[in-house]
This record gives sequence, structure tokens and C-alpha cells, in this order.
Amino acid sequence: MDYRDLLAKAAELDRQIALAREVEAAGALAEIKARVAEFGFTVEDVFSTKKARKERKRSGPTYRDPESGATWSGMGREPGWIKGKNRAAFVVGDEYSASENRESPIEQLESLGLPATFPAALMPEAGSRFVSDCVMGMDKMALMKLARDRGFMPSWSRLAHLGAGVYELGLTIDGRGVPLLVRMKVVEPA
Repeated sequence: MDYRDLLAKAAELDRQIALAREVEAAGALAEIKARVAEFGFTVEDVFSTKKARKERKRSGPTYRDPESGATWSGMGREPGWIKGKNRAAFVVGDEYSASENRESPIEQLESLGLPATFPAALMPEAGSRFVSDCVMGMDKMALMKLARDRGFMPSWSRLAHLGAGVYELGLTIDGRGVPLLVRMKVVEPA
């Protein structure tokens, strides 16, 4: 076989490839049309160039320091200007309102199954409250889960082991920035 014979074979193969492609493309197009009709797809459904975007949930209120103008989303480590202070005083926007319909921190503690007792000796900070409780058969992970399930936002940064099975857990009520510190005794199951 010489060069010209090979070129002739290549041309014949190209013709056969084009013919086979036409036959298979017609079958594929007929199948696609049948599927589009079957499921009622629109042109936008099939040829949309926009990617589906997940809606983001807002992470909660944003806090603003009135002196410096610095802001904080409420996620991550607390900045120095808000640390240990009542977050309600720093909330930006209309998200936070002292509505009479909203449960008080005491009512929310009771809904969590914790007693709403606040000994004065256990309240070192304005805006923070401490409560003593004995949670039978619950480890700290289960306690954090229970707090989340009841609408609290437990803060790992405020979970401290005080010794002898006593933990201090910082909770933010419904993400509205009201700090609530809960001191409890966790009794491991036997």
C-alpha cells in the first residue's frame, strides 16, 4: 500500500464515520425530544447557564461598636469590645426588639428543663445570669445538643469545666445576643 491508497482509505473511513454519526445523532435527538416531552422540560431547564444557588441563612444579628464602628457577625471569637458585655446593646438593625411576646431568658431556661434560680452571688456580670442545676445522666455533648434542640445557641468558647463534674455553659438565646451563662453539675451515668 502506498501513500495514495492510504489517503483513499482515510477518505472512505471519514465518509463512513460521518454517516454513522448522522444515524446515531438522529436516534439520540429523538430520545432527547421524547424525554423532554415526557417530563415537560423547558428550554431554560435544559440549556440554563445559571448555576443553582443555595439560599444562605443569615447567621444572626450583626453587632457594632458605637465607639469605633467595628462590626462583628456573632460568629467566631468575640472581639475585645464586646467580650463580657451585654450583646443586646450592640445589635444593629431591627432584628432585635424587646418584644413582650418573646420568652424571657427565665422562661427559655425553664423550657430547656433547667431551674430559673439566679443566686446573686453567682451573677458577676451585668446581663449575664448563672443557674445551678444537676443534669442526671447527661454528658456535656448531650447537654450541648439539648440546648441546640431547644433553640439556644451554645457557645463552645463559653463551655468551661469548673471541676467535680461542674460545667459553665454560655448560651445565646435564639441568636439575639442576650448572653446567658448556665452553671450546672453534670452527673455521668453509672
